[in-house]
Amino acid sequence: TLSNPALLISDQRILSRIDNPLSLQSFTGLLVAKGIDQSPELKQIEYTISINERLRKSSLRDFWIPDLSLYASLTSTLDEDRTGGIPRESSDWLVGIEASIPIFEGGTRVSEYRQNVLAVRESEAQYSDTKNDIEENVRNLAESAHASYLSIQLSKDAEEAIQKNYDLVSDSYAQGTASILDLLDSQEALFDAR
Repeated sequence: TLSNPALLISDQRILSRIDNPLSLQSFTGLLVAKGIDQSPELKQIEYTISINERLRKSSLRDFWIPDLSLYASLTSTLDEDRTGGIPRESSDWLVGIEASIPIFEGGTRVSEYRQNVLAVRESEAQYSDTKNDIEENVRNLAESAHASYLSIQLSKDAEEAIQKNYDLVSDSYAQGTASILDLLDSQEALFDAR
């Protein structure tokens, strides 16, 4: 039955929140906030937004941060004197730092930056869509629970009315004022209601 403690519908804390539209609205707001807060889909999209934002900032920095390179070389030459003298060794070394800012790369940097900006916007739109979907699903489920609650209450009321009708028809049949068909009809209606 509906008073079974294993059923969530029998919990009075839940019933008190779905039995009228005002409390249902505030309860639904809490459920929506909880659903959005605990959504793994939204957390994944937040990480994607964060990554895309880092890529956007990196591609923006590429416009003004130079490419640096360090190089070094050592050349050793053994100079042999053909007159029988002592061979001489000479060493040349070179160390350098190079910084370059490519001014023109055929639009590659601009293109990368624009792609990263679009990736951020796309991820933000996906986040908004997913958030709206979660809210819609939670609100639909809450409305469905409210409608089910009302339907259950109406079914209870109908069952009580059918039980009273059966009792009246049964008493009338016992007194001889109702036919067997009336008794069978009311009995069938009672079984259908249960």
